[in-house]
Amino acid sequence: MATKGGIPLAALRADLEGGWPAGTRWTTSAGVAGAILEQPVGTRVAFRIHAGDRRLRLTGSVLGAGADGARAKVRASLAVLEAGKEERAVWQGSCRGLGGGHLRPTRRLSAGFEIADEAQLLLAATGPAGARVLWRGIEIGLEGTDEEGPFSAPVREQDAAEERPTAAEARPRFSILTPVHDPPVAILEQTIDSVLAQSHEDWELCLVDDGSHDPRVRETLRRYADGDPRVRLAVRETAGGIAAATNAALEMAGGEFVALLDHDDLLLPDALAQVDEVLRRHPDADMAYSDEEMFEEGGTSFVFAKPHWSPDLLRSQMYTCHLGVYRHSLAVAIGGFRSEFDGSQDFDFALRFTERSERVVHIPRVLYRWRAHLGSAAADVQAKPAAYPAARRAIAEHLRRTGVEADVHFGPWQGVYRVVHRLPAEVKVAVALVGEDNSSEALERLASAATDDTSSGAPGTRVLSAATPAAALEECADTDVVILCDGAVEPLTRFWLARLAGFAWQAGVAAVGAKTLAPDGRVERGALAVDRGLPLPLMYAGGAGDPGPLGIGLLPANVAAVDGVVAVPVTRAHRLGGLGQGPGNMALADYCLRADSAGLRVVFAPDVLLRRTGGHTPANDLLALNAFRSRWAREFPADPYFDLSAGWPGVE
Repeated sequence: MATKGGIPLAALRADLEGGWPAGTRWTTSAGVAGAILEQPVGTRVAFRIHAGDRRLRLTGSVLGAGADGARAKVRASLAVLEAGKEERAVWQGSCRGLGGGHLRPTRRLSAGFEIADEAQLLLAATGPAGARVLWRGIEIGLEGTDEEGPFSAPVREQDAAEERPTAAEARPRFSILTPVHDPPVAILEQTIDSVLAQSHEDWELCLVDDGSHDPRVRETLRRYADGDPRVRLAVRETAGGIAAATNAALEMAGGEFVALLDHDDLLLPDALAQVDEVLRRHPDADMAYSDEEMFEEGGTSFVFAKPHWSPDLLRSQMYTCHLGVYRHSLAVAIGGFRSEFDGSQDFDFALRFTERSERVVHIPRVLYRWRAHLGSAAADVQAKPAAYPAARRAIAEHLRRTGVEADVHFGPWQGVYRVVHRLPAEVKVAVALVGEDNSSEALERLASAATDDTSSGAPGTRVLSAATPAAALEECADTDVVILCDGAVEPLTRFWLARLAGFAWQAGVAAVGAKTLAPDGRVERGALAVDRGLPLPLMYAGGAGDPGPLGIGLLPANVAAVDGVVAVPVTRAHRLGGLGQGPGNMALADYCLRADSAGLRVVFAPDVLLRRTGGHTPANDLLALNAFRSRWAREFPADPYFDLSAGWPGVE
């Protein structure tokens, strides 16, 4: 009988008491869909699975790689070990590594097997030293499941009707703001030419020469202004800085929306057409931003694929950046750009703008090319050193204006920042050790860790044990924030309790997840992405210090869901229906998706670290995963924060 939607191996938690074997990692490969588990020979990786009395089917393929410069044969095998039974092979096969890092695929894997209740799926590899096996796109399907799909989400008729623009809708007119100060003339010409080449013609280009010393710059600007009536030029004899020059361009602008273009960057030919289409589909939007590409002439390029609107990430870095398009009237209402933040004036502007409106849309396409050349901030973070303290001040002022009590610190690299919220003394916090098998010793260690943290602003923290997250929430009804710890853990971060609870206490936040490490120091729990309604762990088996996509491994940001160690505001959780509606062991992920649907935020705080101190990983409940996907696939066919089209997120 055919299966209905396989569960990818990447969605399962490995059962590894001491951590992942050395050299084991998740990765992706060009042209290969999904995640790849790379396993050195001589190692075993196990996944405990529960599926009732079910027949399962494994599908996927296997690749082999030998040591550099040598041909090697490796053998891969899958086996199931049920409680009280002998290990039995499900599939085995050979694959040949070509040496030098080249891979050669074998025949596709396809095997069916049955388990009575709970089993252990073993991945084992043998071969010469230095060889490795890559398990590619492995999925476990439940045969004969009664769960109804679909596991993909076709566009509903009402959605399609809502997105169709009518002929009566006015097309927005764009004013492109470009301050100019002594760029190389050839590069300036390329920038202006990229505007002239736009397929969407309803625009004006507002150029402001901010006291350029090179006379060829002004000559070039006048030539373009004389050649096309849509190109407007203002001249400032004395340089006033980028904010002042941008404000001068804003004063010239007559469009409904203003777009920011630096004097040495490029718009793709369909950039304004794409923005126009999105704004017609979202007529209430006040701000739009696209993905961007950083490039060097004749050199390398880097594509910055951005998440949808993520306010907590914006407090960590200026991620919206290029191409940024803003409603003109609101840009004027907030006072335009401020010279005291030159170098980070666009960051300060975006923070102030989104304080007034969070009607923000993301365009998941590269529409802007950010040129990296000598003297540009894109090429050298030292080119504008004043920009970084200015950005920190901009974030701090933004927090004060919005009534958020927090400190702003420089992040792990220049241009990123870390917000640490202060927990009000009156907020009551509880810490719950969740699970059936947690020992009294584990509870005592957690109570000691909470007591040591009382100086951080959470005096008298209550510590308890509960069988499920729902039971913990009910028992903590008289507290403000409960921190749920799935299994025995020890904190590695000072003031961990107050930092999690402080974040959870912020308006609009439904859950905050910490980063939990396995005993070997690799990431085990934390942030989850969603693909076709199925939660996938981010940064799984990565290093504790790996930045991950968008810096998600180190910077606080919004994500679809969190697990492991999670802080939850009790009152908001009850308003959302509590933590008991999730199928099986997916209760917290279900809660996070319900919160997202209600307009609340889920935050991953990776700078708060804990480590698992013992205990086996609970069995992966395939029936619960299947039910979870059936429930959420239509509403969450794709993750709002990560582009999963190239494979599993956060693997490299």
